[in-house]
Amino acid sequence: MDEYMPVTMNKDEFLANNTNKQQFINMLSGHLQKKNCQTYHAPGDTDLLIVQKAVESATTTNTVLIGDDTDLLILLIYHANLKSHNLFFTPEPKKSTKKPRVWNIKAVKQQLGPSVCTHILFIHAIAGLTYHQLHWNSYGSSDAPARQTAAA
Repeated sequence: MDEYMPVTMNKDEFLANNTNKQQFINMLSGHLQKKNCQTYHAPGDTDLLIVQKAVESATTTNTVLIGDDTDLLILLIYHANLKSHNLFFTPEPKKSTKKPRVWNIKAVKQQLGPSVCTHILFIHAIAGLTYHQLHWNSYGSSDAPARQTAAA
């Protein structure tokens, strides 16, 4: 991929191709690194790498993680260290949101207590499984809830 080559298809088509996507990520990372920005590539679960880097950052400074994935919040609760600096989680800002939610992960961990925080990955997995099982039974297929949510 030549970085100066014009793209002749729409963004979704271009990024649907895994080779295109990876080459774009590598090119973007290279440009960011030239500007002294750190970049990381996750071989597997990107959510886990994102949370690990946020938790690592919180060992030296107050840190804010911005994301729209509940899994990030759950992983932060599980991995955050109460002895570190403040670690906050907030959703990506939207135009319609007047006051965004911000979770102080240390405060959340203290409110939930050590037992819940130790088992939160299991609790999240079971709660998610139960949700999908309920919708499977209600709709007759595993993708019905996604279609309903998208249509809403």
